[in-house]
Amino acid sequence: MRPEDFLPPEEYGRIRDEELDRIVEHKRKRRIDYGDRLSFLFEDEYTVRHQVQEVIYMESMRDRREIEDLIATYEPMVPGEDEISLTAFYLIYDERDLEEFNARMAGWESAVKLLSDGRELEGRMAYDDYDPSRPKAVAYLKFRVPPELRDGAVAIRVDHPALSAEIRTSLRARELMGGAHGP
Repeated sequence: MRPEDFLPPEEYGRIRDEELDRIVEHKRKRRIDYGDRLSFLFEDEYTVRHQVQEVIYMESMRDRREIEDLIATYEPMVPGEDEISLTAFYLIYDERDLEEFNARMAGWESAVKLLSDGRELEGRMAYDDYDPSRPKAVAYLKFRVPPELRDGAVAIRVDHPALSAEIRTSLRARELMGGAHGP
């Protein structure tokens, strides 16, 4: 991604409503909610580009250097050709939830696993600043998909002492990998 790939704030503002409709529809197929605490979004280049464009718009960014820095922040979430990128959200609604989260959920981010045809994929944090002793409500993960599992059905597993879940999806790994582009 390069700064010239994005519209200036005022130009984007003119088409923003239509773009929001497109991204909502695109994400609807890629978002998985589990109960009232967990939500997952399978990222692709389109979802990440949209996030960058929204920040440029909301912050009225025009400075090329600032936009380059913004791109550098978001670019690690774009999946590579043999990867699936996943944003995992632990939903917090109030101060009490936050206290409970901080007390019980350390390391939950590394407890999120992705499976294809029942086999666990090799995963890693998308950013290098992960500290399991300090839980974050949002985790950015990437999973490598070997060729033999690319047509497999995808499931998400969370295996943490305070939270355990396995969420099956109708999605296939190939649909979620880098190179599978949005509108």
